Amino acid sequence: MNRKKHLTLFSIISVLLSAFSSLNAQQVVGTIIDSDGEPIPYVTLTTLASLEKDAETIQIHYTDSLGYVAFDLSEKETAIRATFQGKVLFEELLPAPLNGIINLGKRQVSISNELDEVAVTAVRRAVRMKEGILTFDIKHTPMYQLKGYNAIDYLRRTPRVSQSGDSFLIDGNPAEVRINGQKTNLSGGTLHDRLLALRSDMIERIEVQLGQSADLGSGITGGYVNIVLKEINGYTGSLSADFGYAGNAIKNGKKHPAHDEGLYARFVYGNSRVQGFANASVSSSRYPHYFVEREYYFDNKVIKENNHYHSNKYLAYSFNLGASAQLGELHSINGTASYRRAPNSLYESATVLEQPTKPLLQDILTNGNSSSTSFTGEFNHSWHSKDDKYNWLNSLFYLKNKAHATDALRYSADGNPIKEEQNINDESNQQFYAATQLSTQLTPVWALESGASYTMTKSNTNYSFHGQGQSQSLTDAHSLYEEHLAIIFAQLQMSKGVWSLTGGLKYEHTYAYSRTANKKLNVGQLLPSVRIGYNAGAYGNISLRYSKWLFRPPFALTNSYRTKRNDYLYSVGNPELRPASTHSFGLDYYWKSLGLGLSYSITNDYLQNSYFYEAPIVIVTNRNMPTQHKWTGNLSYSGNITPWWYTSAEVGVVFQYHPKAIWLKRHTQPYADFNNTFTLASGLQLNAGISYAHSWMMQDVLVGKRLRSKIDMRYQPSGSDWDFSLAISNPIRISRTENEYRQDPNLKVLYFEDTAFPSVNFSISYYFGKMKTHSKPNILNMDQYRL
Repeated sequence: MNRKKHLTLFSIISVLLSAFSSLNAQQVVGTIIDSDGEPIPYVTLTTLASLEKDAETIQIHYTDSLGYVAFDLSEKETAIRATFQGKVLFEELLPAPLNGIINLGKRQVSISNELDEVAVTAVRRAVRMKEGILTFDIKHTPMYQLKGYNAIDYLRRTPRVSQSGDSFLIDGNPAEVRINGQKTNLSGGTLHDRLLALRSDMIERIEVQLGQSADLGSGITGGYVNIVLKEINGYTGSLSADFGYAGNAIKNGKKHPAHDEGLYARFVYGNSRVQGFANASVSSSRYPHYFVEREYYFDNKVIKENNHYHSNKYLAYSFNLGASAQLGELHSINGTASYRRAPNSLYESATVLEQPTKPLLQDILTNGNSSSTSFTGEFNHSWHSKDDKYNWLNSLFYLKNKAHATDALRYSADGNPIKEEQNINDESNQQFYAATQLSTQLTPVWALESGASYTMTKSNTNYSFHGQGQSQSLTDAHSLYEEHLAIIFAQLQMSKGVWSLTGGLKYEHTYAYSRTANKKLNVGQLLPSVRIGYNAGAYGNISLRYSKWLFRPPFALTNSYRTKRNDYLYSVGNPELRPASTHSFGLDYYWKSLGLGLSYSITNDYLQNSYFYEAPIVIVTNRNMPTQHKWTGNLSYSGNITPWWYTSAEVGVVFQYHPKAIWLKRHTQPYADFNNTFTLASGLQLNAGISYAHSWMMQDVLVGKRLRSKIDMRYQPSGSDWDFSLAISNPIRISRTENEYRQDPNLKVLYFEDTAFPSVNFSISYYFGKMKTHSKPNILNMDQYRL
């Protein structure tokens, strides 16, 4: 009995002591934000016994991703110190508690420019918007920990940016690619090679302008992507190899492994006066078979065109190099040169033409070979005044490429040969570009940018068609197209407090003519653009924009002759095509890591891929349509879900309305992209991504819906110079996509496609060298990096 009384008394005393201790416990809470009202994660808060220099450290805590911290104090602590990347933000005695809580409140601190590059970028979220420009701070992502990622990897994770072949789009529209603020005129595989060579530790950040502005080139309707590089002190380089397997290809009825492989060498050198790079690569591939089917309904008949692309063998090598130099304090120059050659590409396809009443019309076996060569050279000179109020940039660019293709077609029916034909196509293009731009800081608030450019492009195409037993060409066509484009623009910018304003006016004049078709185009238009931005601090950033722009038809669509695809199908150029003009309105809003984009555009004379029936053949061509209305909405998120899970996600929908179209008057295209990076351990990351888009109109053609997916594992041992990657592409696959064309009342076309084949790829890289990097300054309204 006495024992029970003692236990009861002990329990009561324990409860009272616990309650007394909890009443005396003190808790520190607070949020650390920067001068823009953005939270600062990873701030170190250290509690001290006093403010003396050698005071004892009691506890260490860190702010979370929202800049928030909360912890309990012990009796010894009287002071607190906040540091970020080794720099003291504030140090003070702890205030008296209120009801047991010491509330630091929202403590706003200024991040000094003296902080190193990691500190400057870490105060921001991975993606933010200011003055209408999205900034993607790659150093605030887990991918930055590994050297194996490159510029293309980051662009695929940049909100609103997507990739189409070797080109980049913003909200589905063509984008201009800039490096250190200077327009790069590279395109296609040459641009792809250049971006592949820009690895993680060379990139400072990526900036995206959404929509048109006066300083963008003609036909650039989506905006620009600017890759800001660090300055290198020292040298570095890498040697890489990759190998991929994608099932089997078929050649002469036999299966062959479908594979691709590549070797890459890259070198970079820099000091305080000179920066330079050199890259070389060689790659080859044999693609597996894929299937395309078109069904043509006309004259109460159906012709099915089944194209089985059995194999595609490809070899290419490229070299590109560049250098920049500081000439005194005020002048600098830079230049690049690139050469790319695909000497011999081979492909084989089988086409079956059939109709219900007579199942087999023709079998067509096509053996083709092609080659291409491209050379580019670029030179830039920049000058700035001693007070940095004036910046002047002059640019020259030259491009020359040649391409040759020969298709040998063998027709048969029921296994019996009918005839042989040959299509030969030779094409050469030259482009010369010259530009000058001057930026002036009028006042601390206002800045003016103006410039002019001239572009001359020549396209020369020879097409010949040969039939069996003919001593000369059945068809021998020639197309010579020349275009002269002159642009002059002025753009005024203002930034004051929470408001920013950019307004510009561009005059664009195009004189083009086809000597062979005797057609001329002489068009001049004023193209205005305006953008208003508002920084609501903790409530986000909003931007409103309007622009007018022109889309000039590609040269390939303006030839004046027919190209035979088979006895029932011909492609025909249209030298009568006119530029399409568009008025575009947009709203962009970013809050923390979440973005919202809304836009509306109306286009006159838009281009559309067209099918017509001219008995007994089907004609494929392009033509101008009267009016297109387009609405776009998207949501995006980029940031950490957990400390080990980073995601970049975007969902959206595009609705198009063509009131006077013969077919496809209304079209809705939902799309979604999800890219995830999981940090499994130090140096070990798993990437998983999936991309879906319903069929959609892009420029002049209806593109089939797509579902692409990829899983890859990247590993870089701690302290090692080696990097390894294993990737599986398209483990999830759409086996068949379907679209319907109906423009001519007498013709309906159904289109099926199967192209996204699975593949496995392994790559290994070795890095060498000794280098230090220095950050570029933040891009302001009118500094030289924006030219």
